[in-house]
Amino acid sequence: MCSSDKAQVVEAVVLSAKRLEGPYLRLAVRLPEPTLCCPGQFFNLKTGGEPEPLWRRPLSVFDQNEDTVEFYIRIVGRGTEWLSERQPGERLNIMGPLGKGFALPEADQPALLVAGGVGIAPLHLLARRLSEQGRPVTVLWGGASREAVDLGMETSWPLLEATMDGSIGYQGMVTDLLVRFLEQEGNIPWVGSCGPEPMLRQVARVCASKGVAVQLCFEARMACGWGVCLGCAVAVKDGQGSVSYKRVCSDGPVFWGHELTEW
Repeated sequence: MCSSDKAQVVEAVVLSAKRLEGPYLRLAVRLPEPTLCCPGQFFNLKTGGEPEPLWRRPLSVFDQNEDTVEFYIRIVGRGTEWLSERQPGERLNIMGPLGKGFALPEADQPALLVAGGVGIAPLHLLARRLSEQGRPVTVLWGGASREAVDLGMETSWPLLEATMDGSIGYQGMVTDLLVRFLEQEGNIPWVGSCGPEPMLRQVARVCASKGVAVQLCFEARMACGWGVCLGCAVAVKDGQGSVSYKRVCSDGPVFWGHELTEW
């Protein structure tokens, strides 16, 4: 897995802030120098002025090319609304890349990625990296409606949607689509997933029942982003079954499904 050893606090230049249909935003920034971001890593962005909003906003890397990083954001409050109002040329104080990313599957193994809502962000970068290496990858993406599963762009890999209202793709939960896919396709040894915790729990259960290795990328509120405040702890178990706690921001946000307790 990738780590945050190279994390820095820098002034990034806004390249674009593109509003999509619904409360969604694609924000692109240019870093002072080329930086390698691994799928699953994130940046902590400072929003607004002083003194509020106080906490930075943790955002997964949606895409990255040399010194350019892009984020896919759901606008839910003052901080993300402020980000949506940025103009090209403005500067943002950002910290990263932070956290540990996905451990890629073996080169000859097909990968299945399961996203819920804005959980597509780290999986988009992961799918792109796998595709560029010639590895077979399929993405399942679930949301409430069509606008929740629309990137406003074409992908170079198969993308299957699931919507609760049936406005596009499979009608129902993306975890139900996951079950159908595994039963129909078979021979899927590795799954990567990101989304709300209830969805991750079900993905973990489904993969355990099918004997499929799974890595889960957590979405969490993070005050500091580098493991100091302990506000994003998650219970894990070791090989002997003992339970301890790890920090989503620094020990994760990506964990193996078998690590998590009471799942």
